[in-house]
This record gives sequence, C-alpha cells and structure tokens, in this order.
Amino acid sequence: MRHSFIMSTQRIRIRRIVWLVLFLGICSVVGALQLLWPGVGPISHAQGTADAFVDLRITPARTVNIGDTLHVVATVTDRVSGVPLVGRRVAFVYNEEWNYRAVAITDSSGRAVWDMPVTNRATSSGFVEGGGSHNSGTDYGLRAVFFGDDTYARQEALGFFKVG
Repeated sequence: MRHSFIMSTQRIRIRRIVWLVLFLGICSVVGALQLLWPGVGPISHAQGTADAFVDLRITPARTVNIGDTLHVVATVTDRVSGVPLVGRRVAFVYNEEWNYRAVAITDSSGRAVWDMPVTNRATSSGFVEGGGSHNSGTDYGLRAVFFGDDTYARQEALGFFKVG
C-alpha cells in the first residue's frame, strides 16, 4: 500500500515538472501567438511601458481540503499612482496548468475575483491531501496574470495554498 502511494506521489511530481517545462516553453513563444481565452475573445499582446501592480489574496489562509473553495482576488493598479485599472483581464492559473484556469475582468476597484473549487478533474493533475512530506499537506501555487495592454506591461503575482 505504501509503495503504491509513493509511486502515485512520484507520478504527480513528474507531471508537475512536465507541466512546468511546457509552461516555460509556451511563455517563450506567447508573444508571437494570438492566445484565446474562452468567452472573452483575443488578448492583445501589444505591450505598453507603464507599470501595473498585481496583488494576489487567497482565502481562507489555512489548509483546505478537497471539496473546499478558495476565494481568490487579484487587484490590479497603476504602480505609481495606485489608481485601480478597470476592465482589465486577469487569468488565474493553478499550479502552472493552463488547462485549469479562470479569467475575470477587473471591477471599479481593480479587483478580479475567482472562487476556485478544490476538486480533482480528469484534465488536471489534481490535488493530493496529506501528500506532502510527513503527511503534512501539499503546497500548490496559484498565479494571477495581467497580460498587459497598449498602456501597461504584463505583470503577475504568485500565491500559495495548502491542501491537507
């Protein structure tokens, strides 16, 4: 039983490494591609020079279990003035897997919100409860990506959560 658990954990780690390598490869050519997100149309890859700032908040700030929901908020503002950037697209990506994502538009306070279900899907490597070292839970990364526009350059923020 323990041997199969270790093999399963190793397979998940290998999948994560493969996804990371694929992600880095995609990032290197994304400027040359027209990337489409379902339901919101094409994303402009014209990049401005102004600096935006992305702040990422994930709640609850405790270990969650499969079946829970994380409340994820990315706030996009002008880095210099602090003015919220309204109507901007923000992509949320779990564990660098572009197939597990959501896209939200910033509101009047520059906030893009996603309620992320902590579930295992067939198209994702999924979550492991208590799969970390010493059965203490497993850490996962969540990235908020503002792709930039004609005025602002691309910015990202990275946050972490634990499934236990």
